[in-house]
Amino acid sequence: MTSLTTAISLVAADRPHRLWSIEAARGIAALLVVLFHATILMRSPSYFSLAPLGGFFEFGFAGVDFFFVLSGFIILWAHGSAIGVRTVLRGYLYKRFIRIFPLYWFVCALILLAVTVKLTRAGVEDLEVIASLLLWPHPGAPLVAVAWTLSHELLFYAAFGAMIAYRQSGTALMAAWFIGIVWTMFLGQTNSPLGVLFHPRNLEFFVGMAAAEICRRFDSMPRPQWIAILGCAIFAAAATASSHHVGEEILLAGYALGSGLIIVGATLAEMQGNLRVPAFLIMVGRASYSIYLVHYFALSIIIKGLMYTGWLALVGPTGCFLVLVSGALGAGIVLHVWVEAPLLAMFGVRNVR
Repeated sequence: MTSLTTAISLVAADRPHRLWSIEAARGIAALLVVLFHATILMRSPSYFSLAPLGGFFEFGFAGVDFFFVLSGFIILWAHGSAIGVRTVLRGYLYKRFIRIFPLYWFVCALILLAVTVKLTRAGVEDLEVIASLLLWPHPGAPLVAVAWTLSHELLFYAAFGAMIAYRQSGTALMAAWFIGIVWTMFLGQTNSPLGVLFHPRNLEFFVGMAAAEICRRFDSMPRPQWIAILGCAIFAAAATASSHHVGEEILLAGYALGSGLIIVGATLAEMQGNLRVPAFLIMVGRASYSIYLVHYFALSIIIKGLMYTGWLALVGPTGCFLVLVSGALGAGIVLHVWVEAPLLAMFGVRNVR
């Protein structure tokens, strides 16, 4: 246990430069989820009953898996040296709270306003609203379609916070969580009351932390771009297998491993000066949380407009799909610039990771 704690705590809290490859990866993950939901909405009988591009982006749900691996990497990379330093716990928790809740509550308020003026869902139960605002897992649909993932994020933040507060017992708790997840996965009880706590997808946080430790230990590894290419191949294989009714655990393993290798390869390549990240992906990455939160709401509004104005006949399924995706991305970027960034500045948190 001591060696595990030592290995984790050796990851530096701050690096000489910001990792733009990780910023871009966040943007790619958000884009995948947008592409997935745009595909699902267009395929819905309530709208066009058409699968744009042959349903190619139905694997985009894997953007969630990529996000989880990224979260594990980012938290350990940014806060690894804080493990066992109890005095920084308050700052860590404050940053995590500000990173998640103010913008999330803003989007919740936006959706509740839309419900009030009947732009979307006919009605929302009071308990559903309360549970959604608190990110408490519940059987009903959350106000923000992707909010269920944030419950998993909060679990991981809390577990990591325990390691910051108490090095030994916190690490033991993290290890026990890992064992519990694996044990529950083999028992096939992911739909139990403890399903969120022990869902197999939580293993992706551990994959991300492993990726951060590999990058620290092997920062001079030659030709790291081949690691990223291998990760892309594994990720693509899992995406292909997803259309053949492969088991969820197998897909999760493929997406997690692929994501971890992509992150390791891209990070090492950038640290060695062998990777240039396109400015567009950096911009999308900076706005990724805003895009992630608001995209489904934006898609649901835009697709109604497309349906009622007859755009399908004018531009076809692919054209409608492009309008949906670009509109959702635009809405997220606007939300980031006008709301998220000012909120972070107001609460004294800049470049939060």
